Amino acid sequence: MDRRLAACVLGLTKTSVHLRNYRNGEEPIQYKFDACYDDKVSQEEIFQQELLPLVQSVLKGHNASCFAFGPTGAGKTHTMQGNTADPGIIPRSISCLFRLID
Repeated sequence: MDRRLAACVLGLTKTSVHLRNYRNGEEPIQYKFDACYDDKVSQEEIFQQELLPLVQSVLKGHNASCFAFGPTGAGKTHTMQGNTADPGIIPRSISCLFRLID
């Protein structure tokens, strides 16, 4: 198989991404994160699983931050901002903050 056409993502777990190693095909490259999601997860699921606990801890006086990481075109802006029909994690977090302090 032409290596330029081979998929670069070999696997995905809840906390790691396994990538094809083009320098050494015997050893995949693995990156670990707090959480990893595929393209089938919803904005609501990401918010509930990752952001809601952060928002709640902010109201207890803790600092929190969240960022989206990935290559151009991966959907980082959509994840953070979303749209009117499917808000991203920023509008969901702000709405949640106002609901919790009300």
